[in-house]
Amino acid sequence: METKQANAVVTDVFETVVAHLRSGDRVRIGGFGILEVKDRPARMGRNPATGEAVQITASRKVAFRVAKDLKSTIFMLGRRAPAPAPGHPSLQHSADPCRVCVGNTRPTMISSARFETRAPRGFCYVCC
Repeated sequence: METKQANAVVTDVFETVVAHLRSGDRVRIGGFGILEVKDRPARMGRNPATGEAVQITASRKVAFRVAKDLKSTIFMLGRRAPAPAPGHPSLQHSADPCRVCVGNTRPTMISSARFETRAPRGFCYVCC
């Protein structure tokens, strides 16, 4: 695809998204997130320089909620799963020995409330 064609496609997509947001619709982009317009009520604020109370008028904002898949991908970048305490129920043991541990069967999966990760086949998270 040529640069001009790519620019035209991207421009059309963003124009469509903006048109739907203006009409009050939610825009869901699979695997990326949800864009929606939210109303912010009027409230009292303070001028940080003088400390004076200021009335802030009601407004609208565009809110973005990240998709679960994208969030888990970004969260796991450059991280290793922490090893849980021995005997923790989230450890699943494989009958195959770890290639690094040579002969020892080791846990192949560690899960927690925040994420779940699988070790590459033949390796474990205890020593690798």
